[in-house]
Amino acid sequence: MSGEVWFELFAYFDGQSLINTFSQLNSFIESLLSDYRLPIHLNIFCSNLIIPFPLNFNQIVSICINYSLIDNNEIIDISSFIRLRSLCLILINDEQLEKISKLLLNNLCQISIQSKCARFITKIISIYFPNVNRIILNSMGKEFIVKSFDHDKTKNKIEKLILNGTIKLAKLFRLWSFVRYHLEKKLKFHFLFLEYLRFRIFILFLLLMVEFINVIIG
Repeated sequence: MSGEVWFELFAYFDGQSLINTFSQLNSFIESLLSDYRLPIHLNIFCSNLIIPFPLNFNQIVSICINYSLIDNNEIIDISSFIRLRSLCLILINDEQLEKISKLLLNNLCQISIQSKCARFITKIISIYFPNVNRIILNSMGKEFIVKSFDHDKTKNKIEKLILNGTIKLAKLFRLWSFVRYHLEKKLKFHFLFLEYLRFRIFILFLLLMVEFINVIIG
């Protein structure tokens, strides 16, 4: 089979599984595994960052790091992965997340955080990762927090925000000012739907306020 066909097959495996399954079959396959054109997803479960041979740093475009077995104050230095586009952080604490945010990750466009510290939405989208346009947050059962602070709310480049958890209606209203909309054709429907949803929630809020006032007066 041609290299392109092999690349399509390799897309179903993470980096370690690729090596376990296909390495040492023959020289042709091994040369494909180290090819710059082959994008690699890497799972990291310990503090020892090892790239399985014959893979190399410039192939890694996606990383998932599970911090449950890593010391509280330690982070995995991923600044060498110059092509990194997607990052998933599991069970990371706030101190580790802050350290990760200071790494130079110029090509990062998506980040997923599954941790209790993911509840601090505004800090993540406006301070930690303002240049990431797609953010997925799972607060592990904790309620999301939207705190106001002195900064430029329009600085972030977020286009899509996915929240897995609970958030109060008042905090949801406050969150609108932190999220910018990009009116590209492929996003136009989503924009109109969000505007419609926001309008319906606003009307519902007004009706509740009127009912509350009537109860007090009555």
